[in-house]
Amino acid sequence: MEKVINGNVILDELVLFKLPEFLNGAVVNGMFSCIENYLYTLENSPRVVQTFDCYSNRLKSLKGGPEKVKGSFDCSCNSLTTLEGGPIEVGTDYDCGINSLVSLEGAPDEVDGIFYCNDNKLSTLEGAPKRVGGDFYCYNNNLTSLKGAPRIVKYSFSCIDNPLVSLEGIPSEIGEDFYIPLKLKEFFPETEIRKRSKIRGFVKYIKDR
Repeated sequence: MEKVINGNVILDELVLFKLPEFLNGAVVNGMFSCIENYLYTLENSPRVVQTFDCYSNRLKSLKGGPEKVKGSFDCSCNSLTTLEGGPIEVGTDYDCGINSLVSLEGAPDEVDGIFYCNDNKLSTLEGAPKRVGGDFYCYNNNLTSLKGAPRIVKYSFSCIDNPLVSLEGIPSEIGEDFYIPLKLKEFFPETEIRKRSKIRGFVKYIKDR
């Protein structure tokens, strides 16, 4: 019989190294939070949750985590190098920023909210969702091109603070603004960028931090 927990499960700042076994495979009809612990694994996670927050732990993998997150998923501020084993369905925002990711393989095919993969070690966007219903933030990585980026981003797209030399892979449609490093302005003027992508907002050249 499926275990169902009605309500929120909050396990923040409890010096946990591992999640309690009673949560394994459960359905949580509420938010699940286990932030700021010492978790090195997501083993024993519930299978389905409303929201799932596991940021600021010691995770190197998402294996054992939830399969379905109806709302937002936040695994930022860990030591992840891959998203393999993460949820296959996320309803709104997906935050995997401030990790050590070298790949986005394992991310959902679609995210209806904002997708954060900023402040990682990405040299490619291969594996990113194909469609993002909010903003897409990939700033402060090691990207030399945008190959693998989502085809459709409903709101803004930011790729500043990257060593870009090519805009290959730029989304075919950006619903709001496109943020690009200022140093690329002479190589990629706005008129050229708009030939490559249907941008409904502004093209903004931003100086690297």
